[in-house]
Amino acid sequence: MADVLKIKIEINSLLSCCIPNSGGRLNSINCKPPKLTQDEIKAIKMKLNELYKKNDWQPYLICKTRKRPGLMDNSANIVGDMLHGDYNNLVDLEFLNRTFRRMLQNPYPLDPNYLDPVVLKNQWKDLNRQACKTISGDNELYEVANTMTDRVFNNIGGVFSSDVLNQRASNCSSTNLLIDRIKLSLAFELNKNSRFIQNKGTLRLVTKDDNNIVHYNNLRTHTPGSTVLLDPNGNPRNDIPSPIYGKDNCSYAMAIKVDDTWAHDISITQARFNYDKRQYSVDLEFSIFDHYGLDDSDVDPLIKPQFAVDTRFLSWFLLQHWHVHNKKPFITLIKFKKTIIGNY
Repeated sequence: MADVLKIKIEINSLLSCCIPNSGGRLNSINCKPPKLTQDEIKAIKMKLNELYKKNDWQPYLICKTRKRPGLMDNSANIVGDMLHGDYNNLVDLEFLNRTFRRMLQNPYPLDPNYLDPVVLKNQWKDLNRQACKTISGDNELYEVANTMTDRVFNNIGGVFSSDVLNQRASNCSSTNLLIDRIKLSLAFELNKNSRFIQNKGTLRLVTKDDNNIVHYNNLRTHTPGSTVLLDPNGNPRNDIPSPIYGKDNCSYAMAIKVDDTWAHDISITQARFNYDKRQYSVDLEFSIFDHYGLDDSDVDPLIKPQFAVDTRFLSWFLLQHWHVHNKKPFITLIKFKKTIIGNY
């Protein structure tokens, strides 16, 4: 606080002939403000910038998804891929078999090995091997994948993080898309109010219309072919979407572990401004959440045929949902930091 007061006293002294008394309060005297040189004006602006940069705000959560880790959209109900031990009889499993047999002609036979947890785990790990080593050639992610599988098999649950996942996600094109959306939203808000960050504003999703004009996405009307982004219920969304670390924008190796992430929290930890040039530089800390588990849709041939055709996914599903095994899924937390620079 002493530094802040010192800067304020110096600025007021230059602008208003104010003289600080012994208590640090300012006593105005009746005189005209001095005629300032350009260098003095520049010095004042630099001091103001320094004051705003260091003392006029605190780190805070600037952006988050409406969905919260482990919970259904906008509710307190547990999301399906975090449930476990919820299949209680063989009729349910036989229904899955009939579905596979009818839709894919690729039945998973009900034999003694069908419910052997070690056999199921080994088949699951074979899926890791193919996605990480054979297709992606990523031995580091292969080790992470097996660690994650073992965590489920050993019923550890909780929250899992990995430096390897953090590094891969940080460099993924889907993270770059998330950053581009943050920059567009931040420039939009700073244009309206240059003290948006000092006021601890929360970013909303903005999108450009056909004329390249930026609007709040949820205030636009969706039409076929428009750039309006929709939420899972088909309505224009208000929050910035979480990244997708799938095979099309990252790798097969990442897709087997995180793929379409569930939620995120993004905090701003430092900000720097050049008010003359209308430029900013901000340090962001990303926390991206996903669930390492499957729900019914992951083995439904009508919804995800590319997964349902692979009986190794059914092995994973059975370990998690068949009540005899009841293996706990967990939340994956990906963390990294980025500095973004932009104009407004």
